[in-house]
Amino acid sequence: MIQVSAANSPWRAQGPAWTWGHAAARFVRHHNAWILLGALAVTAVGRASAGAIGWADLVVAAAFVAFQPFQEWLIHVYILHWRPRRVGGITIDFELARRHRHHHTDPGDLRVGFMPTQTLVLAGLGHALAWPLLMPTDSLAWTALLMVATVGLVYEWTHFVIHTSVVPRNAWVQRVFRYHRLHHFKNENYWMGVTMHLGDRLLGTLADQRAVPASPTARDLAKAVGAAPTEVRVA
Repeated sequence: MIQVSAANSPWRAQGPAWTWGHAAARFVRHHNAWILLGALAVTAVGRASAGAIGWADLVVAAAFVAFQPFQEWLIHVYILHWRPRRVGGITIDFELARRHRHHHTDPGDLRVGFMPTQTLVLAGLGHALAWPLLMPTDSLAWTALLMVATVGLVYEWTHFVIHTSVVPRNAWVQRVFRYHRLHHFKNENYWMGVTMHLGDRLLGTLADQRAVPASPTARDLAKAVGAAPTEVRVA
């Protein structure tokens, strides 16, 4: 069961437009923010203790940044918009997908927009085990882990603040906000990126909003993917 926020919850952006400071203060009240900030601090200290930064570290960091828009696209299309399947009489579905379906139904519920904490922790543990084995040196392993924490924090913060009532002034930030809001309120089959949209541009889901028809299931993703309505509990 997914726990969602009541109409009068502080996890809803109500009233006048939020400031960036207001959004940041609310963001750090969620435990995911503290997990990611803690991971960022630990990995930054670990990388600093591992020696000087070299060209190989910059290559690793650049690779993470380059892959991020494609990672967002792939996860969004194939996991978050997962279509439940029946195999041998058993329905194959994911908590992450069920949560995302409710997120489409109620985009104003800021708490449901966060990654499930269990998923975040398990993913972090997986990275912590994998990168020391994959990298040739400890310093590069720390660089990779630092980038994991960085892109994770940037993703969670960006997704969170887009769903608040913050009004950005920078043109690039406005575009990032607009694309994700179009995904939620116009057509769920486009604008799959969150922090970057290179994946959308190269994979065919970045379109002129005037050429995209309004989807009747943008706010009903369960119907779009053939899933049962998500069971929720209001708190």
